Amino acid sequence: MAEHGLYHPEYEPTRDQMAVYVARSLVAPTGEAALAGYVPADPRDLPDVPADFWAYRHIEYCVEHGVVQGYEDGYYHPEIVVARDQMAASVARAFGSGS
Repeated sequence: MAEHGLYHPEYEPTRDQMAVYVARSLVAPTGEAALAGYVPADPRDLPDVPADFWAYRHIEYCVEHGVVQGYEDGYYHPEIVVARDQMAASVARAFGSGS
């Protein structure tokens, strides 16, 4: 998170933050407002992403739209840092890779 109006490009995004970025972009032009009433069609029941988790709707939205998925252990692991290749793959899945 940026502090005091600074951008901080050195900060590494985590999986929960990435889901928020992508979900807001997918529902553009209204962004966050379009997700306000979003209710997952079939909640994944990811143990580490309860309904009161700050990025719950965003993660569920991205899972529902095939952008991200949980790990084999049944967890989403929102705390894991997203590498550049993982971010690129998520964006390609969200918006089409053109290939």
